[in-house]
Amino acid sequence: MSKMNPGSCSQMITLAGALVLLMITADSGAAQRFVSPDSLRQLQSVVPLSGPPGTRVQISSENLPLAARIHLAVGAIHAGFETLAEGAQGEWGDMSGEIRIPESASWDRPLYVIALNGVFSPIGLSNPFHVTNQEGLVRREGQVTEEFEGCLAFRDEDELLYAL
Repeated sequence: MSKMNPGSCSQMITLAGALVLLMITADSGAAQRFVSPDSLRQLQSVVPLSGPPGTRVQISSENLPLAARIHLAVGAIHAGFETLAEGAQGEWGDMSGEIRIPESASWDRPLYVIALNGVFSPIGLSNPFHVTNQEGLVRREGQVTEEFEGCLAFRDEDELLYAL
């Protein structure tokens, strides 16, 4: 999988609509948070970006706003997120941390790493993490399209575009 640009066939990531995240707070129980992906900063390094459930993922970024505490979570588009760890933040906003992809993660939807501030408001979002089965395969449903002349692509249910 690679990134799709007008002149080449590769994966283009479009996040159409709002990212819906489920937020749990100590005071009010469960609530829904509607977040525009455009309002979130891009997490600069998430390694690796694919693997089976249980994969350890290293996260780092130098572009997050200063926060007293950073929480790291994973979630899918139009679904909830699960807070997995706390990240360490330096005095200039640099952040690093590690999470493990939950054993319950399904291979039919990509996950996103989400950085949250101390009150669990999203402040950063990663490129998609592709959960694989034990053979390294992913499962997607969608349709084959011709995005550019002579360039077949596959668009999944979350509007992610994959070059074929």
